[in-house]
Amino acid sequence: MKKIARFVFETAYGPFVAWCCTALLLFAAYAISPPLGRFGTAMVNMMFVVQVLAAIAWLIALFISLNEREWLRALGQFLLGIAGLFLFGLGLAFAFVAHGVVAHATSSGYAEVRSANVTNETAVLEFAVEYRPAHPFLAEYDKTIVFKSGKRIGVWMDTGGAGPFAVYRLPTGEYYLVDGLKHDFIRNDYRVNITNETVEMMCDKTWVNIPEGTIKVVGGGNDSISVETADGEKRADGRMPVGDSLKGRSYLGLLYPSGRFDPGEGDPFADIIEPKWKIVKLAGGEVPFSLECKRWKGSHCYRLAFASGARIALGSENCIGEAGYSLYVLEDRRYHLFNAGQKDVSWRNEWRIDATGESVEVMFKDHWGKYGDLWVKIPPGATSGSGGFSIGGGENGKPLSVSIDVDTEGGKVTGHDFTPVGETLANEKFIGTFHPPDDEPRSKSRKRERK
Repeated sequence: MKKIARFVFETAYGPFVAWCCTALLLFAAYAISPPLGRFGTAMVNMMFVVQVLAAIAWLIALFISLNEREWLRALGQFLLGIAGLFLFGLGLAFAFVAHGVVAHATSSGYAEVRSANVTNETAVLEFAVEYRPAHPFLAEYDKTIVFKSGKRIGVWMDTGGAGPFAVYRLPTGEYYLVDGLKHDFIRNDYRVNITNETVEMMCDKTWVNIPEGTIKVVGGGNDSISVETADGEKRADGRMPVGDSLKGRSYLGLLYPSGRFDPGEGDPFADIIEPKWKIVKLAGGEVPFSLECKRWKGSHCYRLAFASGARIALGSENCIGEAGYSLYVLEDRRYHLFNAGQKDVSWRNEWRIDATGESVEVMFKDHWGKYGDLWVKIPPGATSGSGGFSIGGGENGKPLSVSIDVDTEGGKVTGHDFTPVGETLANEKFIGTFHPPDDEPRSKSRKRERK
């Protein structure tokens, strides 16, 4: 034992050998842990502790060498320590791949699994969600909704691990599924009709019917999806507005890929599914309007609210992180608002606000220098941001024509009012910054779990 201790603490390469040996044991334990269950997890934890002890022994050996003024030995231990960290990184990557391959090949959790039976004898639900691994070792799963008749309709794959579905019952008798509550920014929602055996996917404000024979959904937009079928890729468009179709739903519980269904009461995820508009505080001053925010699938959506109650949505870029919106006052008593998180001025979203006239203009940026930057008025009541610009003319004697399309409660509206930006932003004064609220749904769900 003394010889081993002397080898580890008083030679240049002793700590390196101890580190590599314990790392090898750690990686081996991790790679073979999936089929061993709890014992495998305990073994990995034990080897991790041993690896930490090897690191401490390395530091003690370096301290001994420096204390004994063995400079060459200390230098050797330090350089071999750098090499050991590099080899540890390579070994960790290899162990991760090996762990996934072993898990995929041996664990029932990685094999084909249905989340619930399709009969009422053993489950509350009258359909199943089937998970199939889509990758040899990454946590990616193709998911299919299976009906009593055996009819199968593929939905969007799960790329963040086999997450549960939150299940709701609608007054119409249909089921409403909310996917991926652990990572709501890639969440997808579905409406399941067990009578007609159909599945619809929510795309913004529209229900899109997933075509029969769909293997998986591979893409989606505001009101359409792309699906993969045996005959190739197809496209499906929205048919019915979401509107009030989710009103009066009742929460049933969580559906897990392991086949477990946990019934629940109330609606614990209401703040995720139907987020409320909240007033965003302005740090630095007061203004005669307010900025409202709600979170939708990982993004913060913003709109301006005026004294009369009129509201106008801001821009199509609605996810601004933690930077917030910077607000300046102009010489004409209008206000200049822009995304503080975008440092590149040529690409950031900017607005000019007239609180008296209760109107908002969004800046059209002329990146090619053909027209010059323009303020384009957003039509009143915009509910979907600034929409899309159309621009033409302005050359060969033709008058310049600029328009903007937005969605409102009454449908799509086109605005044609615009003015050059010019010197309108000269001598502006900083007021303060609107910061997004701390309403991360994932944090809330973790707090619920801890309770």
